[in-house]
Amino acid sequence: MALAIAIALVAAATYALATALLHRSAQLAELARPGPVPGGNRTKGAAIWPFVSNNLRHPLWIVGMLVEAVGFSLHALALHSGPIILVQPLLVTGLVFALPIRQLLERRRPDTFEIAWATVLSAGLVLFLLSAAPGQGRSQPPDTVPTIVAVVLVGAGMLASGVLGTRSRGRIAAPVLGFGAGLGFAAVAGLLKAVTAEMSRYGLASLGHWPFWALFPSGIGGLLLDQLAFRVAPLRYSLPTLSTVDPIASVLIGISVFDEPFSHSALALGGELVGMVLIVIPIVALTRRGPDPRPGAVASELSG
Repeated sequence: MALAIAIALVAAATYALATALLHRSAQLAELARPGPVPGGNRTKGAAIWPFVSNNLRHPLWIVGMLVEAVGFSLHALALHSGPIILVQPLLVTGLVFALPIRQLLERRRPDTFEIAWATVLSAGLVLFLLSAAPGQGRSQPPDTVPTIVAVVLVGAGMLASGVLGTRSRGRIAAPVLGFGAGLGFAAVAGLLKAVTAEMSRYGLASLGHWPFWALFPSGIGGLLLDQLAFRVAPLRYSLPTLSTVDPIASVLIGISVFDEPFSHSALALGGELVGMVLIVIPIVALTRRGPDPRPGAVASELSG
């Protein structure tokens, strides 16, 4: 399990860098489009597609996706080496790794507030993992019925989030879209787990099986919802929801679909609940501490 932990932490740091690049790309791609921004909201109708087109061509998006691909590969390796209920919560540390990245971008030193909440988040993660004891046992092949139920629920949740999010205003739309993105990324984790397990058994023949092909719509859907959330509001409005839904949904997938063992005594469940609370509260606190970019400030980057 030590190898899975180490790889998951490196993946979290890589994802943190990719998120910073993709977030800035979404902001610049949106401001680069001509035309007014009524009420600061561009979430409706065909306006989505020019944004997507601009974003796909932006250099920061391209670099961000290359970094994301590295993180994705490390993520797959971590899931092959350990259970989902161990790997996915560890990816929450990406928020801690994002702090020095943010400080470099803002050219400032970390303050006591950020260090304190990062410490609480780390303590909550340790408490959750110690209580759940996810390393005790092996994952099983996916169960058919729970897999079907998970696919239906995740797909419906992503679709509903996309529809509601694109019909809502910015600060409401962002957490709704972040919820759908979190579901999509949790689905990707489950599918990655299935694909890596099948590749170890069947080799390249596993690329013809449905989990491999389901990775594409899940990943693209989650990424699109993520970018739309970045587009409509500052990162602090969507990241808490995304960062909370992803590990919780992933843990549920690991337990129900892969029969991954976890401690479920009253004491363990209490520790897991307290640990999750100590993870969620710092996520909200740290992301609300982040910058609220003004169009003029970002536009100056475009002209420069």
